[in-house]
Amino acid sequence: MVAELVFFGFVVAVIAISFGVILLTELRKRRTQAETDRQYAADHRAFAQSWARDVDIALAHLAASPLVAGAMRAEWEAFKRRLDSELESREVCDGIRNARQNAMYLQGIEQGDMQLRVQAVNELREEAHAYGARDAAFLSDQLRANVGSSTFTNEYIQIAALLGPVTQRWVEREMRVLRGIDAFSRSAKFEVKPPSLWHRDFVPGAGFGGFIPRYSAWRQCEPHINIGGENSRVNYENEAILFTRFLPSAEDVR
Repeated sequence: MVAELVFFGFVVAVIAISFGVILLTELRKRRTQAETDRQYAADHRAFAQSWARDVDIALAHLAASPLVAGAMRAEWEAFKRRLDSELESREVCDGIRNARQNAMYLQGIEQGDMQLRVQAVNELREEAHAYGARDAAFLSDQLRANVGSSTFTNEYIQIAALLGPVTQRWVEREMRVLRGIDAFSRSAKFEVKPPSLWHRDFVPGAGFGGFIPRYSAWRQCEPHINIGGENSRVNYENEAILFTRFLPSAEDVR
């Protein structure tokens, strides 16, 4: 009896020590990452301030452009203020860098850069085909043959707005499927939204008509997907149509 109690105590001690080591390692990892992020933010703060001014200038040049909705401007102003309130945020610095790249992209399209217009309409066409939106795909093909048109940006936004409801219905349907399988965190409560100007997966037209680019949907859902065990992986591959059709496979996520 005594030997059994000693053995039990030994097992409990080993488990406790192991758990403590794991916890300590995780805490150290988080502290190291936090320090790295703080240093990154400090090193890039001046650059971020300059990038933010570039975004403001680009949006000013796009004052009358159909590519920029009023909501985008308001969202940008709110995000930009985080640069002054979150001095140690790497996320904010990277977001402002992304916003600058995306704003320059929009400005180039508006000003008639043929290469950027072709790139934009090709991206929109790929989204339309991936979502199975035949009308939007057909119109994208037509617009691709007429990228020099003076009405290009208006036609582009009309196609994005046409595609929007299709993407919304698709995402809603797939979210219902995902919440019913083991691979998805059932406690996760979040809404898949169109990407903003400062997101890397932003594409011109995002948000119009509710348009959500497919990789933005993946970015928002992926943190809540937990592939663990053979059954979960099989269910994920068989049922999560949105992600396995044109996004990373379950094996890529593991």
